[in-house]
Amino acid sequence: MTQPDIEVAVQYALAQSGKPYRAYGNRFGPDYFDCSGLVIASLRHAGISVPADVGNTVGLYNWAKRVGGLVSVDKAVRTRGAILIKGKNYGYGPLGHTAISLGDGREMAAHGVRSGIHPSDVYGGRNYQDGFIIPGVFYKDLQPPVDPEVIATLVKLEQWRLRVALKPLRMGDPDSGDIGILNTLLAQRGLRPTTGLMNRYTTVTRDAVVHFKKLAHLSNIVGKTFGDEAAAAILKPR
Repeated sequence: MTQPDIEVAVQYALAQSGKPYRAYGNRFGPDYFDCSGLVIASLRHAGISVPADVGNTVGLYNWAKRVGGLVSVDKAVRTRGAILIKGKNYGYGPLGHTAISLGDGREMAAHGVRSGIHPSDVYGGRNYQDGFIIPGVFYKDLQPPVDPEVIATLVKLEQWRLRVALKPLRMGDPDSGDIGILNTLLAQRGLRPTTGLMNRYTTVTRDAVVHFKKLAHLSNIVGKTFGDEAAAAILKPR
């Protein structure tokens, strides 16, 4: 599977130069945009899957936090295609603003009713608070280059953690790939064999989960289920 290229999003945003800014109605284009509408429309144009709950600057910040994509403003300014986020409470209210970094000290943004949509210097008094680099997307400015397969695996593991947080794994669950991932991670830590019934939550899985919880000093070491706290712990680098 080919990674989406953030440059496609950048080029789409740049092509909107000269269009008006409007913060109501169809603010995702193509006739006009507001700041977050331009960013989100550009990402979608590049084939990047923007979650359904991401519709403004706050949503962009929450998405970045959820997938571990928050980076420093300095890194975002140096990375073409990174998203710049600013605003009280990370975007609520009239002070919120978001833009796409052009990687050279400039940004592409829907600036406001008077200024409209165009590139400009990044530091126009906006005092950005965070940058966002989306996992699983290709950024040519990222150094060193990251293996796309590694990024894809990390994204899948993060998605797995989120699923486990919503629905902890336990004995009696039907066979599933999510249980298979759990058994694989337990095996990588030497807590269970790598052969046999990897997609089932067996007594072997149960014993390995209990052992792992004790080793990780988790608060819920008695339970046999594998939930959010344990999933976050098993994905931490050793």
